[in-house]
Amino acid sequence: MEFPVSARLATTGELLAVVDAKPHETVAALRSAIAEAARETCSLWLLAHGRLLLDGELLLDLQPSDSARLMVDIVRCENMPALAPPPAAPTNLRLFPRCALTGDLMGELRLWPLDTVAALRAAVRNLLPQEGPLQLLLGDECLAGPVSLASAGLRDGLVLDVVRCEPRALLTASADGDLKIWDDRGTVLATLPQGEWVNSVDFHAETLMLAAGLFDCTVRLSSLEERQNEGEQGGRVLRGHEGPVLSVAFSEDGRLVASAAFDHSCRLWRVSNGLCLRKFEHSEGLNSAAVRTVAGDGLGVEVLTSSLDRTARVWATRNDADADVAICDADATLEHPEEVTSAKYAPKAQAAMIITSCTDHKVRLWDASGKLLRVLGGFSVAATCAVFSPSGRLCCASGANGEARLWDVEGSELLTLHAHRDVATSLAFSSDGQCVVTTSSDGTARVWDIESCRSEALLAGHRDAVMAACFLSRSDLELRPTKDSTK
Repeated sequence: MEFPVSARLATTGELLAVVDAKPHETVAALRSAIAEAARETCSLWLLAHGRLLLDGELLLDLQPSDSARLMVDIVRCENMPALAPPPAAPTNLRLFPRCALTGDLMGELRLWPLDTVAALRAAVRNLLPQEGPLQLLLGDECLAGPVSLASAGLRDGLVLDVVRCEPRALLTASADGDLKIWDDRGTVLATLPQGEWVNSVDFHAETLMLAAGLFDCTVRLSSLEERQNEGEQGGRVLRGHEGPVLSVAFSEDGRLVASAAFDHSCRLWRVSNGLCLRKFEHSEGLNSAAVRTVAGDGLGVEVLTSSLDRTARVWATRNDADADVAICDADATLEHPEEVTSAKYAPKAQAAMIITSCTDHKVRLWDASGKLLRVLGGFSVAATCAVFSPSGRLCCASGANGEARLWDVEGSELLTLHAHRDVATSLAFSSDGQCVVTTSSDGTARVWDIESCRSEALLAGHRDAVMAACFLSRSDLELRPTKDSTK
């Protein structure tokens, strides 16, 4: 059965041709068809999903799973070897970085369309007098990931905004009863004892509020800004669950926090006063919760939950009632063949999508109505957690074998991280999308640069399994190393 293929010029985005292709044809046959349709006389390189396509590859491996049109980028070049461009290949992308703060142009860069975002970042860094994390912005989107410049949407003559970032910090939660704050090199900056096994943690950057889900069936809210003494637990304790709280998540504005527990329920709480507004129920224990704001009157939020009952569910509520706890019916149910280990929303920049992980070794992408879009494989064991990158272009999942895998949302696997020697319990992206932190029952967390596939830091200091982690910015709070920084 034929499917359409669109060919566009990598340097400008100009559509050159649309041809019909068959799944068992090769890339070489597709190249010939595109050259004939576009009346091209020079040699062509074909790119898809961030990589160069080889002549012998079958289109069956590239065909979109939802039968949508395949988009390939075309690079015009002289006759060259079939496997990769030589070092002397023409650099036909001119890019102009500028300082986002002042608007001053920093110079001109010339790069090959197959060069990666990491290569672009290194070239920009060479223009600056000081080291440090950099964000590259194309419009409102932060460029990150192990993808080519062509696949990232960069065209000839584009201007990129460059932002110099504060050093990162991280927050980890452990079965040893502690939260720890680390710098990006693995030094402990602070230890926040919770007095109980901590299953989950979330941090809201604007309000500086921290939420922890504990094994003693409670949720603990506290403010990093008001922390005066590491030995004091402080904050507000939310009670109502009758089983260990396995997941907590703030809403985008920080007004609400959702908690998922082994008592088969998810509760939605108001942060300001600790009032439980809503209760959502499954038939078996829950292991994740997420909240997002939606357009509409009233409260205007949706809650996403995942459960051992083999479903993930979307719950919508509009009524911000202060009275009795309302038990709600699900608006959409996402059926799975086995237990669902996590469910997360895509960021606002991406179309409304949901990602779930499952003990059947698979990761699944869904639309907001519950329609399955595609299934991502690669694990030989249970997938334990899955998340979107901040741009929504990438997604990453952890596995019970200690691995983490990265895909684009079209379904192409980009890299595998052999992260831990035991179960990888969770993972999270940095706000710029350049790094991922993985946690493990081996008692450690690791920070990974997904552009170089390199471990940037090992966080070793907990006395038991590390259950969750998230990124902070050092500017969120002025933190200094503590006496236990060598523990």
